[in-house]
Amino acid sequence: MTTRTAPSSTRQLGKAFSRYPWLYSLIMLVVLLVINRSLQDNLFELFAVNGNLRVWLPAMLLAAGQTIVVIAGGIDMSVGGILSMCNAILATQIPSDATAERFITVIAISLLAGLAAGALNGFGVTYLRLQPIVTTYATSFIFTGIALQILPEPGGRLPRDVTTFFRNPIGDAIPVPALVIVGILIFWYILTRTRFRQYLFASGSKAEAAYATGVPVSRVRFTTYLLSGLFAALGAVA
Repeated sequence: MTTRTAPSSTRQLGKAFSRYPWLYSLIMLVVLLVINRSLQDNLFELFAVNGNLRVWLPAMLLAAGQTIVVIAGGIDMSVGGILSMCNAILATQIPSDATAERFITVIAISLLAGLAAGALNGFGVTYLRLQPIVTTYATSFIFTGIALQILPEPGGRLPRDVTTFFRNPIGDAIPVPALVIVGILIFWYILTRTRFRQYLFASGSKAEAAYATGVPVSRVRFTTYLLSGLFAALGAVA
């Protein structure tokens, strides 16, 4: 009897995916870009890139926060509700003639609301030992209800200077959302150079073993929900 082994190229590809988990996502991104480029001739023109980045930036920010939670072994079903709640705060508290001080203050309040929501999720999951999917699914209704209480119907206006700055590329070359994406990448790069990164992956891999070796699993997971709430609030700002 003979045994068949996978071709060397297949084995090498499997090792590459294991060593670089992001490689598969990168390949899928390239494939989707090629398909979209064949359907939309102006896909890579500045106007189209700027518009697409503006539309998808909130989802990117939500995904960034969710990724940190998932790595630590949790899940956050409430990010949409947190985004809605923080967005309602912004829409109702920033008038169209708001001063810079008012604008910054309301954004700070919105970010604090996101952190508070993340703290509520983190407390339920890490200290009350509730299931993450049940906890965050339940709190999503709380945050959505708060959003509807604050803003029952769609509305709100931002100062024209703010919307003009966000919509127009800097120097007619660099979309503002692209700078935010670069900021997310820098944040992740810095995070991977800290001990928290090791704690993060250890907590998501084998929590019991990580705890036995001195990793503060509860504190790490609580922090991930704080970051998820913060990124959801940033998504609301976007």
